[in-house]
Amino acid sequence: MPPRRRAEPWPVEIDGVTVPVWVEQGQVRIELPFDVDMVRLAQQLKEDGYFYAHHPERVDTQGWGPRFDEEGYYPYWIYREGRAGADAGTRPRTIFAFPPQEYVRPGLDDRPRRPRQLHKASPGATDAETAAELTVPARPVIGPRALQEMRRWLPYLRRAAASGQEETGPRPKASG
Repeated sequence: MPPRRRAEPWPVEIDGVTVPVWVEQGQVRIELPFDVDMVRLAQQLKEDGYFYAHHPERVDTQGWGPRFDEEGYYPYWIYREGRAGADAGTRPRTIFAFPPQEYVRPGLDDRPRRPRQLHKASPGATDAETAAELTVPARPVIGPRALQEMRRWLPYLRRAAASGQEETGPRPKASG
């Protein structure tokens, strides 16, 4: 599947469930087809060795990661967007966000690259060419590694669904 660079959502099927996915403000975002019980999610994360924090002003926003961050900057986030309205007849959207795994540098190449690969000089490049490469901003894309992260976390988040629906299978453990 070629990497996507569009900001508008596009459908991705994960374990038989189609979810809208897009890149916004440097994060891959997925609209979940279920609500997440934040207390249940916090308990799962704690049991599995993750550090987590709630947004100071919103109890419906939670971030987590494998290492403690004093300021609460974690790579994975879940939050609710919008409000349920009687006239609209809809629930708030539950969004899962995480850092993209691949980037491209427009005009230089279209192959997704992992972040640590972005600053390597091209073979045989002069200092001026290397400096020019470094000034081209890298854009996040939804590539194979981002899809792998989605497949890793969707069942985990479903375990914490507000409905209490249980998922089976391995749970990703914190490492580091």
